[in-house]
Amino acid sequence: VRGAGSRLEAGTTLTAGLDYDGSPGGLAEIVVADGGVLQAGTLALGAGATLSGNGGTVVADVVSGGTLSPGASPGVLNVDGNLTMIEGGRLVIQIGGTTPGVDYDLLHVSGNVVLAGTLEIDLVGGFTPQAGDSFEFLTGAGFSGAFAQFVLPSWGNALGFRLDFG
Repeated sequence: VRGAGSRLEAGTTLTAGLDYDGSPGGLAEIVVADGGVLQAGTLALGAGATLSGNGGTVVADVVSGGTLSPGASPGVLNVDGNLTMIEGGRLVIQIGGTTPGVDYDLLHVSGNVVLAGTLEIDLVGGFTPQAGDSFEFLTGAGFSGAFAQFVLPSWGNALGFRLDFG
């Protein structure tokens, strides 16, 4: 769903990467970008599904056991609804500088966020974070839960990442 004025309305529930009975399905990729809008009551992502895009909006409650990868190396994806990450789900954030949505990915959720699954941070474009750099890559009205696993880069100095749910 790409481009201003592009819209996909899916009714009550749209599933990707799930079979008709909710069991794991095949691979699926949903891209919402450049002003496009995907609208559904619920968007359910199975393990084989990826939701990505830059400058698009998903108007739905998103339940993700798949991969959320906002941006287009990097960029911003908007969710107008709640986000629930479940076991097996991954949030992949690319960081290539310190400007949100331009140098690093931003997932903006208007509703509440329930965390689970894996957070994966990828450094891109040869970027090396410095002491004091911060990256607000996920926003929401409220947060609960926690990531179960982390895939974090190392870059050869004593610095590391610290998550702050301020």
